Amino acid sequence: MLNLPRYSTPATDALCSEIAKKSHGVCFLMCSRGKDSLCAWLQLRKFFNRIVPFHCATIPDYQFANEYLDYLEGAFGTRILRMMGEDLKMALVRHIYQDSPWECDVIDSVFPDEDYTKLDVLEYLRMKFNLPRAWCAVGISQNDSIDRLIYCRKTGGKNVKNRTFYPCFDWPKEEMVNAIWEAGLYVSPEYKYTKRSMGGIPSATYNKVMMEHFPRDWELTKKWYPLAEVKNVREEMIDANYPLWMDQEAAKRGGKDMPHPEGEAGAGVGGDSEGGEARSGMGEDVGEGIYIAPQEDDEEDSE
Repeated sequence: MLNLPRYSTPATDALCSEIAKKSHGVCFLMCSRGKDSLCAWLQLRKFFNRIVPFHCATIPDYQFANEYLDYLEGAFGTRILRMMGEDLKMALVRHIYQDSPWECDVIDSVFPDEDYTKLDVLEYLRMKFNLPRAWCAVGISQNDSIDRLIYCRKTGGKNVKNRTFYPCFDWPKEEMVNAIWEAGLYVSPEYKYTKRSMGGIPSATYNKVMMEHFPRDWELTKKWYPLAEVKNVREEMIDANYPLWMDQEAAKRGGKDMPHPEGEAGAGVGGDSEGGEARSGMGEDVGEGIYIAPQEDDEEDSE
């Protein structure tokens, strides 16, 4: 039996109560495997009699993703529907990381256009389960960006047109972590190495994590995106050439300091800073990834 979160806010409680009445106690949940959607699921259990979770896969059959979804199914006692994500369809029809005209022709014959989004998935599920008016919960936090903060405050954490809502949109990250601990759950394994669940089109950061820690899934990535490894090479070339480029730019300026407002010390590039010590152009990254270790009692329930 999973413990319900002790923490909540008046705004999210009122939101979930409102949507539960509109949706007749039934809702869908877009399960991304991230901490936000996990907390959303826990919060929903306080207000909804039936929750239908589904997962939109960036690449089907990732082993680490499937194992975690299987773990959640066992923990919540509910099947998680596996669907194709919109990022995969979009990347394929745009021929991203594809390496031959023949492969592109095959893709075009299978996917004639790119008009496919999570809303299409949601409409399909509404028809499949005969729940045409059911709302869908999404794990979104207003603390992720200024845009999300503005959006959530403006809408109150819901999108009436799409019938989607955000059950824990104003929870602090610390309270999300506490809720997961209190429920006796653990987060998806990639949180050991990244700040969030991995999804979307292959990126250099995620590729390196996959190569080092999930080699089987990295091989699967290359089957879907044959030139994904080129992204890694490109990033390595940029890293290798960036100091040279900086030296060349400094030489063009004759070793002078970068321009700054009068009276401020600048970063000395190619020469000593005349207003004080040379400063790095990058701020310190104080963000830390979250990893919640599996509980001993939960390890038998996971794959």
